Amino acid sequence: GRSNPEILSLPDPPIDFNVFKTTENSDPSVVSSNEEPLASISKGFTFKPIDLNDLGIPTPILSKGLNLDSTPKSIQDVKDRSHRAKDEIGAAGSDLLVRQEISNLQQLITRNFSIIRINQDSILEEFDSRLAEKSAFRSSVVTKLGLVGGTNLVQKVNNVIGKLMSDEVCGNYTYYGRAIKKTFSVLNVNATIIDAVRHNFAAPASEVDIRKAIMTFLQHAPDRIKYKTKSKRQLVILAFYFFINY
Repeated sequence: GRSNPEILSLPDPPIDFNVFKTTENSDPSVVSSNEEPLASISKGFTFKPIDLNDLGIPTPILSKGLNLDSTPKSIQDVKDRSHRAKDEIGAAGSDLLVRQEISNLQQLITRNFSIIRINQDSILEEFDSRLAEKSAFRSSVVTKLGLVGGTNLVQKVNNVIGKLMSDEVCGNYTYYGRAIKKTFSVLNVNATIIDAVRHNFAAPASEVDIRKAIMTFLQHAPDRIKYKTKSKRQLVILAFYFFINY
């Protein structure tokens, strides 16, 4: 037998055929002259088996083959590859991030130097190398830093360094590299700061005096860090006090 169910196809009935039509004569053997006998009607029908495949009906798909995971496999694969990539990148990815920050730093110096502040040693080292390699870049830095104000030489030096570097970075250096600190005097940043202080300062400024001011600023970086930390702690305590009492 056939695997698929069969449907019987019936042709259209004759135009004058009416299943609801009745005759006045109740005897089925007596038929009026203008009506076709019921016995002969069936002879006009042809019975033909129909295969479901001929009708274009799609075969139902079994649900047991479906993957009903809540997360698509492709997305999970992307997540797994992302985690593996992070592990493989390692130091190379960190170096790329530093270089990207340096690139952003250069763009910001050109547009608006007032928001620039180096807060990592690695960025300072890259920045220092760029000062040596690009004279136009160094000239731009000197000009921008020279716009920083100050009522006297010491304040001018402090403002210039504070605008360029965070206290956390300054705390890793001393001017001549004593103790376990790095040497600041050998950096191109040092000479750039000296030129920037002289660039737009009305009073005469000797290099010796500027160096002394830089040295003092670096020495007191740990004290400034402690002061800021203490101030933040006091603000937190004060905020907590008002929170529980009001």
